[in-house]
Amino acid sequence: MSRPIAPHSRASGPGRVSIYGVSATGVILVATVARLLIVALGWPQNDSDEGTMGLMALHILQRGEHPIFFYGQNYMGALEAYLAAASFKVFGVSVVSLRLGVLLLYALFLASTYLLAALLYNRRVALASVVVLGLGTHEILVRQLEAAGGYAETLAFGSLAMLLASWLALSYAPTPTNTERYRRLSAYTAWGVVVGLGLWSDVLVLPFVVAAGAILLVCCWRELRTRALALLIIGFSLGALPLIAYNIAPPGGQNSLVVFLQLHSAGGTGRSGVGLMLAQQLVGTALVSVPAITGANPLCPLNQQTSWPLTAASSGQALACTTVHGIWSVGVLGLGALGALGALAAPGVLRRTLGRKPRDWRKAWTLLAEVERRQVMLTTCRLALLGGAALTLASYATSPAPALDPWTTARYLLPLLIATPLALAPLVGAGEVWWPRATRGGARLRGVGRYAVLAGVCAVLLLGMVQAFGVTPAAHAHNAQFTALQAELERVGAVRIYTDYWTCDRIAFQTQERIVCSVLGDDLRTGFNRYAAYARIVAAVPHAAYVFSDGSPQALALAAEANGVLRQYRRLEMDGYVVYLFQPAQAKT
Repeated sequence: MSRPIAPHSRASGPGRVSIYGVSATGVILVATVARLLIVALGWPQNDSDEGTMGLMALHILQRGEHPIFFYGQNYMGALEAYLAAASFKVFGVSVVSLRLGVLLLYALFLASTYLLAALLYNRRVALASVVVLGLGTHEILVRQLEAAGGYAETLAFGSLAMLLASWLALSYAPTPTNTERYRRLSAYTAWGVVVGLGLWSDVLVLPFVVAAGAILLVCCWRELRTRALALLIIGFSLGALPLIAYNIAPPGGQNSLVVFLQLHSAGGTGRSGVGLMLAQQLVGTALVSVPAITGANPLCPLNQQTSWPLTAASSGQALACTTVHGIWSVGVLGLGALGALGALAAPGVLRRTLGRKPRDWRKAWTLLAEVERRQVMLTTCRLALLGGAALTLASYATSPAPALDPWTTARYLLPLLIATPLALAPLVGAGEVWWPRATRGGARLRGVGRYAVLAGVCAVLLLGMVQAFGVTPAAHAHNAQFTALQAELERVGAVRIYTDYWTCDRIAFQTQERIVCSVLGDDLRTGFNRYAAYARIVAAVPHAAYVFSDGSPQALALAAEANGVLRQYRRLEMDGYVVYLFQPAQAKT
């Protein structure tokens, strides 16, 4: 009886307990606890997007509601809200509890990345991957810690989809035992569930879903002609059930895919991309977005205002840092290319097989030795990992986002982190990674250089972690000021208020809806209320209060109205905010 393909080396298979596995477990625990500590210290500051997720969790827990999507959006799933509801049940309602589900997904991402890298390369690559991913900069950490929807799920489910597909490919046997067959059928079902959950949570995971699906089609096509396909579909239907149920009859005919494509055409910025040139998009991607989301900023700090657009009026510091970031970007993309070259260069058997006519491929495959088949499978899986990263990069670079706002929208490149093992394999010296021939002395020098580069990357990311801890006192002070504002508003009875978007759902969540708000835009017209019921509640109050940060466009507009419609309102200043509180004329002293 033919047995499943064995791991390519005794030391590199992911199933054996080793010092690498113990070390990786320690790294994952330390990285998760470090992030929990940052959260406990009050960073990143809670905002209204995250407040919306908290409100959804409250409504699930206290009202029995079952939201499918993030309030106000019909393309980003509500999984984080359900995780937060469970956390609230156990630990009580707080920003820390809100983020525990995100931290769980982050730990799952690290664990699945370790197993994936060990499966496709070896445990050295796997350990290096979790060390690098265990560190992070401001731009990376915010996406790993905020419960704002989609990002943590994209990393966790994208990595899991690649892991399950790669395992199914590399453990395939034409005549498995009953135990092996049941294990594989369970893996197909799990793959479907993971993909369904991932696509419901955020369509950003799609490139790696396509890559994982390609692995199954190329390597497991025989099995997909059996009941494995039916179980995969059942699993997908379970995971994507909320998404499927919504899109059967979407309100206004706006299904999730149409909405997502509309957002993609606008680059996620809400601005028109008409007139943009591809060169602008590529430059923004390479010089700003890729460095920002892969951790270059501690090396030479920039921010949204100084990073883009680059003009003759840009400061010398901005131009110098952009040059440094560009070099970093070339290095990151170059490492990915080296990993791809290794996958292509190592197995001559793959070239010989693909060099045949398509009708001869099946015959050629049956003539291959078991070890040669495994080599083809490994190459396919590695190239699929590259393909997921390439699709992510291409989708982003061809949208208006990197030309309009490459700094803020760099978050859409976060799925690139799933391909970290591919980029690190050349640095860690995985045996099958391609390098030019060299003398013994040259090879030794190259080895020192590879580990020096890896150490440099870790040092930059570690500096980013230190900087994140460094801003926690300021974040704590800001949070305390905001808490004082909430208490003062409740004390004066301002519990139905008009405010700005970034204050509204934050204050509603943190007061557990004791304060209810409606959003006004810069022109004091009705703004974007994610939870429409709030706008109706506030509108029903004859004289709701107005609460805006001092110096904001709304505060300035209200000052101009002070002697008009607000003549019966008393102006107060509270913790950096301007408050207009209704006071009838007869009550004035």
